Amino acid sequence: MSERLKIQLSITKRAADVLDKHASARKRGEFVSQLLESYDLGDVSSTDLETVNLQIMGLASQLKSHESKILHLERQLAALMAKE
Repeated sequence: MSERLKIQLSITKRAADVLDKHASARKRGEFVSQLLESYDLGDVSSTDLETVNLQIMGLASQLKSHESKILHLERQLAALMAKE
């Protein structure tokens, strides 16, 4: 077991919410330790980059879908207006 140190940190409300989401009150220190060690090894940054890339791809796909729906609605509207 590695050496443990007690420290006190001030974090944002959002960071506290994330911490609560991922670790119980008794496991927060372990979670933060693993997170910082992974960050130091570069694991987090590459994972974050992959996550952002996948999110962008998903957003691009949704954008294409919305563009297609808008085009379809525009055509329907034009057809209705032409009938009047």
